[in-house]
Amino acid sequence: MTALAQKNNVYPKDMLKVTGAKVLAGGVINDPYLELVVYKKYKPELQFTSVPGFGKIEHQFIVEGSGPITVSYESRHAGKLTKTAELK
Repeated sequence: MTALAQKNNVYPKDMLKVTGAKVLAGGVINDPYLELVVYKKYKPELQFTSVPGFGKIEHQFIVEGSGPITVSYESRHAGKLTKTAELK
């Protein structure tokens, strides 16, 4: 999503979602070396983001529970991606 498209709300932002376990906290990692994370207050399992061109955005989720967990990413340009992992 370009900066102009984001400014003018041309289309929806990218969506990152965690399902299958209780999400205690989730947010954007501002500095991975200093462990600076900006956590979202409400609905931490759902993160709206926009990835800059040739860049990356990292998110951190703290989950509780066991069993399968699914992380899905939906973007207008990248499409839909889903990964499943097992919590013990």
